[in-house]
Amino acid sequence: MRHFRSSRSAPYGPAWGSEDVVPLQPPVDEAALPAAIARDFIARRIQAARRQLASATGFVIDLDGTLVSGSQLMPGAKELLEHAKDRYAIVSNNSRDTAVTLARKLGRLGLRTKPEHMVLAGEQAVRLMIERYPGSRVRIVASPVLAQLAAALGGNVVEHEPEVILLGRDVHFSYQRLTSVANQLRRGATLMVANPDLSHPAADGGVTPETGSLMSAVIACAGVEPVCVVGKPEPLLFREALRRLGTDASTTLVIGDNPLTDGAGARQLAMQCLLVGRDASANVSSLAPLFESDDPSESGDENHPDDGDGEHAGAARRAASQ
Repeated sequence: MRHFRSSRSAPYGPAWGSEDVVPLQPPVDEAALPAAIARDFIARRIQAARRQLASATGFVIDLDGTLVSGSQLMPGAKELLEHAKDRYAIVSNNSRDTAVTLARKLGRLGLRTKPEHMVLAGEQAVRLMIERYPGSRVRIVASPVLAQLAAALGGNVVEHEPEVILLGRDVHFSYQRLTSVANQLRRGATLMVANPDLSHPAADGGVTPETGSLMSAVIACAGVEPVCVVGKPEPLLFREALRRLGTDASTTLVIGDNPLTDGAGARQLAMQCLLVGRDASANVSSLAPLFESDDPSESGDENHPDDGDGEHAGAARRAASQ
């Protein structure tokens, strides 16, 4: 984990240096390609992604924008976890939930997973704070769930005169709370932050404000920098995932949608990365085609056997069944 460097110009949180945001592959404008070339280009990328899925010994999978968007599952999410079996860890900058509460939420969406498969920024930040500052007066500016976790781990949780303040995604953050936190920091409290994200994708196509937005306000008001930021792209969550999986970084595949967090974090540990979504550096636009069958009769549309995937469709299904 490295010390925080402030910047409020990057679209997904603080800028981590130009070396961290180099695209994983040259961006290509698929819309500008002739139709036949575009279909072949997409098919080749899908095939390459399937080879990555088939060869990986473990999977580090992002949550928001990869498996879910708001309260909806992303296409291919269930199939990905089925393919991964027990060889995966969901690594998320979520700083509101614990693994137990998030597993319940995902179960209600139809995505069944166990708490031990989750590595969450908020939960790991609480554990790090208790370990690093034992016996200190700590204020949790985040969800009640994280405050309860801190207390359960033996933390001396307070509202007034804290020695350490942990900032997470606090949906009740207000002008009054900003005033209180800023002045406590100015009086000498130490600031830790669960994650640097300014926002994450919402189901309606908009954005949901994240911890990084609150952090920017606190820094601007208090003039105090965090001693550390726990979440991606920092290596702490990735290393914890590797520890749980018992796999080598070189054979573990990171799957996410954000080159500034998932991509940059993977590169720091020399891990392979599969980017999904609309970003120009994404390998594929969706997980769904990676698990589609190449048998036209299964799709119910015999007039369009290619559908953008050509002869390569269905390889991940076959790999998953081996």
